[in-house]
Amino acid sequence: MSRARMRAPALAAAASLACLLAATPAAHAQNNFDLSVHASSDVTPATIGLPVYPGAKLAAKHGDDNAAFDIGFAFGDTRLRLEGIGYDSDDPPDRVLEFYRKALSRYGDVLECDHGHAVGSLSVTSSGLRCSDKGRREDLNINGHFDSSTSHDLRAGSPEEFRIAGVDGSSSKSSHFVIMYVKTPKDAGSK
Repeated sequence: MSRARMRAPALAAAASLACLLAATPAAHAQNNFDLSVHASSDVTPATIGLPVYPGAKLAAKHGDDNAAFDIGFAFGDTRLRLEGIGYDSDDPPDRVLEFYRKALSRYGDVLECDHGHAVGSLSVTSSGLRCSDKGRREDLNINGHFDSSTSHDLRAGSPEEFRIAGVDGSSSKSSHFVIMYVKTPKDAGSK
């Protein structure tokens, strides 16, 4: 699976929200709308707030793709930011997920999601974070950063600012995973 395909949901989320905001009368009156999407070598595990799984290597590049990405837009005081880095490991997905359960716990309850649905007894964290944003707003949906038919991820933080460690579960022997920082607009709950 290429990183371009893995970035598609994040790009679609940013683009759909950007189009929604750009179409508002206030966007035309204020004329302060900015959308930027690019691969970035400035994104690091420190900027995301998560460590790198021991022994993991940056995901192999394909063409002009880069293992790191930084997607953002600004409209007045409203900002959306997605930063992430893709990695490959020779370890199976369950070991990678176990490592990130502990790393993510510093941000609060750790929510486990499989194919966009909660796994286990926790379906909403104490801060309100869910596996899907559909309950908060129909036009904003950030469900991981790769093909949801094979994705398994862990999340921690608040609905407005959270981290994700997502693993492509298509292989049981090795792992391709992404660590992400997501900052959604503070007013994402209002229409």
